[in-house]
This record gives sequence, C-alpha cells and structure tokens, in this order.
Amino acid sequence: VIVFTEPGLVEILDTEIHWWDITAAMERRIVLPGKKLTIALAESDAGSQISQQTKPILSQTEIVIVLCITTILIIVAGIIGYHGLFDVNDKAIPFSIRQLKKACYSGNARGTHQQLIYLAAKEIKDKPRPGLYDLVNASNSLQFKQQLRLLDQALYGIPPSSWQGHRLWHAYREHNRSLSSKSKEIQPQLPALYPG
Repeated sequence: VIVFTEPGLVEILDTEIHWWDITAAMERRIVLPGKKLTIALAESDAGSQISQQTKPILSQTEIVIVLCITTILIIVAGIIGYHGLFDVNDKAIPFSIRQLKKACYSGNARGTHQQLIYLAAKEIKDKPRPGLYDLVNASNSLQFKQQLRLLDQALYGIPPSSWQGHRLWHAYREHNRSLSSKSKEIQPQLPALYPG
C-alpha cells in the first residue's frame, strides 16, 4: 500500500515477482509494469495543508505503560490461578484412587504421574504446589519411594526406562496402609460420654 502525502508526479518502477507453480512444479516469473501517476489534492483538502501530520492516539511512553500494566495483570492472574488450584479444600483436588489404579495397570505413566501430583497436594499441606519428589520425601515406604523414582525415570529418563505400573500400585497400597495405621495411632481416644 502506498499512501501519498503530497501532490506531484510519481513514477512506480516495474516490479518482478518470482513464484512457484505447484501444478507445473517449476518457478515462474511475472513482471508488473510500472506507471506514472499524477497526485492531486482532493477537493475537500484543497484549502488545507496536506503535509499536516495526524497525532497518534497514544504516545510511545503511554504504549509502554499500558503493556507493562497488562503484563503485570496477566502474571498476577496466572499466579492466583496456579496457586488457587491447590489452595482450595481437599474435595476440590481431583485425586482418585480408582484413576490411579487404572493408570498404573494400563501402563499410563503420564496419567499415573498426574494422579500422584494430586495425591501429593492432598497429603503435603506445607507446600503450595508439591511435586513427585516431595511425595518421595514424605513417604516412609522404601518400596513406594523406589517405584516413584522408577516412574520419574520412565517419564524423563534418557533413555526412557521400562516401567511397570502394577508394582507402583502395590507399593502405593503399602504406603497408604502405613499412613492409615499412623493416623489411627496418633488419634487419641475420646473419653466416654457416659462413664460407668
């Protein structure tokens, strides 16, 4: 697009365009002929000065400020959403024992990993976004720790290792039993309401 700002004589030179013809499978060339144009003032602009420049809507400084504010708002919204996923109550965290078992037995390492991240969010309350290795550190089961490390190698190892999900499922069951037995040991017995 060419926009002329002053009246006068303008010469546009010949323009050569190279393009690929896909039907003939060969390069083609076309030449657009040049033209001589006489630019005149529009009748409505005849009394005004054509060289007068229009004022931009926003200055460069204002554009930079708007971009900075927009970027900050996007970052804040992302942080709120990122932490908000795990700052809600336990019922909102979509961990499912059934989904974990299904992912393990089908050999779905990514699905198993996702469910274990949800499990970590449920079990580890002191971190805003716990990961797989936080679950490793929180577990007392050596077998569960070993299976979590093998899952990590299956996902990110070079070369990827062969992973057997059923072993992780059995190790999780052992880990889960040890957690439930610990919670029973820690909970004190309430005194009877009506002694005697």
